Amino acid sequence: MRLQKNFMTPYEKIIECFCVPREGRDILDVMLTKKEQEMLCCWPETEELTADELARLLCGGGVAADEGGALHFIEEAFKRGVLNKSDGGYCRGSFYGRLDIFATDEAAEYRKLSREKRDELDSWYFAAYLNGLKSSREERPTADEVLPLEDTLEFIENKEEQPYLALCDCRMLKGACGKPVSTCITYRTAPNSFVKRGLAKKITKQEAKQVVIDADKAGLMHTVNPGGVCSCCTDCCYLFRAASALESQGTWPRVHYRAVLDEDRCIGCRSCLRRCHFHVFELKKDQTKDSGKRQNVRMANADLCAGCGLCVTGCPAGALKLEKIQEK
Repeated sequence: MRLQKNFMTPYEKIIECFCVPREGRDILDVMLTKKEQEMLCCWPETEELTADELARLLCGGGVAADEGGALHFIEEAFKRGVLNKSDGGYCRGSFYGRLDIFATDEAAEYRKLSREKRDELDSWYFAAYLNGLKSSREERPTADEVLPLEDTLEFIENKEEQPYLALCDCRMLKGACGKPVSTCITYRTAPNSFVKRGLAKKITKQEAKQVVIDADKAGLMHTVNPGGVCSCCTDCCYLFRAASALESQGTWPRVHYRAVLDEDRCIGCRSCLRRCHFHVFELKKDQTKDSGKRQNVRMANADLCAGCGLCVTGCPAGALKLEKIQEK
């Protein structure tokens, strides 16, 4: 096996060591600079290198002229997701992690790719994400839960960790809904987090709450887990796309509430129809646009309600409320 590796072309070695899928092979020169490719090609058999070892490798391979240039290169490659930090120093990243950063931090370049290509990359990324969830074999593969606005604000208030704001990588990758993207609040500060890579900015609790309030107004629902707060749609967000694929809605992400409609108070504005991501509401079938009557709605698919509360915060008549449910 080692003999075969010695006869690999540089292109083949990059494909293998950077875990590049078929969908990404035609854009390697866009995703990786020439010097990053040279680094990956001359990486030794060992998976990890100390900072000093990596600097010597870069200088010896002609990637950097001197130690100062090598250290700058290492820092940039780490920020771009080409390198990851490990206990012993650095290891190679992967195409999966690099694509996430490419679509968010280098959005202008990512958007230069054709719509067809971006859709292809998104489909691959989602499949990889979904397979990772399936491998856990857990009923709830992550700790994500859906919360309405007030509960989300309380979650932020009670968090002791420093909040940071990052772009929504789901909407940056997929770009299908046109909703705001500066919406992800993270508390993750692990060595390879967006925070440590300089891709998330420090904000105050009050600023974090305002992000959520603005996202709610824009029609995005809120999910939380110990690592952060997301404001989600169902067109782009991997969490809800995965829940649909796994047929786990109601169980995962965890749901705490169901909407309840007072039909007598409904004024037929249809705000709930526009804001609901799960097609819970529909117009009453005995009314038509030409009937001259108020077009009231009904809850046609109450079992699909995720308890996000978007219908409640968007209802001007106070015809909707949330009720706690027996959790599964």
